[in-house]
Parts: sequence; C-alpha cells; structure tokens
Amino acid sequence: MKVPADYVSSALSMYYSGMSVNDICTTLKQEHNYYPSNSVVYKWIDKYTPLATKYFRDYYPQIGDTWIADETMLNLDGEHSIWFYDIIDSDTRFLLASRVAISRTTNDAKRLMEDAKKRAGKSPKEILTDSNRSYVDSIRRYSEAIQTTYKPRHLKREQREHHK
Repeated sequence: MKVPADYVSSALSMYYSGMSVNDICTTLKQEHNYYPSNSVVYKWIDKYTPLATKYFRDYYPQIGDTWIADETMLNLDGEHSIWFYDIIDSDTRFLLASRVAISRTTNDAKRLMEDAKKRAGKSPKEILTDSNRSYVDSIRRYSEAIQTTYKPRHLKREQREHHK
C-alpha cells in the first residue's frame, strides 16, 4: 500500500514537534485509520529528514529584534558537565545558533552570539536570558546597544512570555 504524502508529512511534523513515535502511530490511527509500525515511522524520518534539511538549508524567516538565549547543563558523571547553548528568535522560535561546550564562559557565549548574528544576518535589539553572567559579559563585548532582559528561571515559560 502506498502511503499518502500527507500522512508522512504529518508524522514528520509531529516527530519534530516532540511527539514520541508511539504517539505518532496512535494519532495516525485516530485521524486516518492507518496504523504504521514504529519502524515505518523511523524509516520516513531517515528518508525525508535529509531531503528537508537540504531544501530548507538556505531558508531564513523574518527574524525579529528580540532573541532568547539559554543554556542547559548535562552532568555526565558527577564530576564533568557539558553545556548546551541555544539562541532562538522570540517571534518565530527559529533556532539561530546552538553550541556545545565543556565550559560556561564569556567566550562560549560570545561565539554563540556571533553564530546567531551570522545566521540571522543582523543583530538583535534585545536578548532575553537568565542571569548567567557569561551572557551579560559577552553581550556587552559584542555590542553596548543591545538591551539584556532577565527572565528568572523559577517562572514557568508562560509566565516568562507574559512578562515580555
């Protein structure tokens, strides 16, 4: 049976929105009365992700003037940590830059800022961040014209969005 393209595109959209493969299969069953196996969904992901990546490689949405910078720490063994840095556009949620580092320094944040500016083709007017000192220092080194707004980590995402 040839699977309709909208089933596959729906499955990919659900996958990249964070749904589990099991939930994708269940949703396709509910919406289209078609229940693929997990391996079928994984094959779609493996087959179509490189095509989509190639097609959208040079796509640039209209980036706003406010960016969100954040980092996540992964503790490896109690002694060593890895930091995952991201900057996204506040309006579109477009990922402007990501970086993995073994440190949490101003230079790490500065490189992230440079990558984001290159990808966006411009600098932001404002950056929303937690109070991580490396962001503040790198933003000041990068440009005095950029406003930094702190969003406390203890607020839920919806509350942070409301405080814009």
